[in-house]
Amino acid sequence: MNRKKYSDSYNCYNYEDDYKKHKSSCRNSDQTIVKVYCNCKSDFERQSAFKATQNTFQPLIANQPTRVLFPVEVFDINNEYDPSTSIFVPRQNGIYTFNTSIIFTPTEQASATIILDIRVNGISVSRNEEGGSPNESLIVKTSTIALLQAGDRVDILAEAGSANGTIAGVPSLTYFEGAQIS
Repeated sequence: MNRKKYSDSYNCYNYEDDYKKHKSSCRNSDQTIVKVYCNCKSDFERQSAFKATQNTFQPLIANQPTRVLFPVEVFDINNEYDPSTSIFVPRQNGIYTFNTSIIFTPTEQASATIILDIRVNGISVSRNEEGGSPNESLIVKTSTIALLQAGDRVDILAEAGSANGTIAGVPSLTYFEGAQIS
């Protein structure tokens, strides 16, 4: 048996072996070459995904941009989301998708607006605004796909228009989630 071993830049090994075939019904050759390759690159790139929710009320003061807190970590596959700061920091470059939603209840008897931003390094990359009548809770959502570098910081910012209010801690309506897609 002739055995050759090749190494690549990921410390993976490729083998090329020659085996003798004694009685082959496939062909009349007495040799078969078996090549085994491994793709170890995927072993070093762990997938990234997280989801966090809010289960308490967070006050919003009118016309004051405020970071939305999502302290309840549902899952974090690659340990990149910090529930104490509600900031996602990717460990690897790539294309990521993010979704966020909040439910806002104004405390005053006036029509209200709410702005929701997804920010990367303090710059808004996705924004949505909702308005409503007095005594009406507003659900606002936004999403984006972003090209991120390792170490970028992704967070969520909300701003109430002319009326103070609270972000309700309803996990099915107040959440921040993301995943690497490429």
